[in-house]
Amino acid sequence: MKQTLWYLLSDFLSAILFLIVYAVSGSARLAATVAVAAAMLRRGWMIRYITPTARQNVSLLVTPGRC
Repeated sequence: MKQTLWYLLSDFLSAILFLIVYAVSGSARLAATVAVAAAMLRRGWMIRYITPTARQNVSLLVTPGRC
């Protein structure tokens, strides 16, 4: 149960941070910046646990969407 709640919290971390920063500051730009930074940090932290082959597969899926 504890692990499930941890995964749920980590999935919604960016959205929660966005809402908190937006409520405190009233700036959507600042809130979005904080949320994106949190998502990037989370991704950087999670990528350590992904095998190189899985990383390559994800990059192959994401790259055509950016072109």
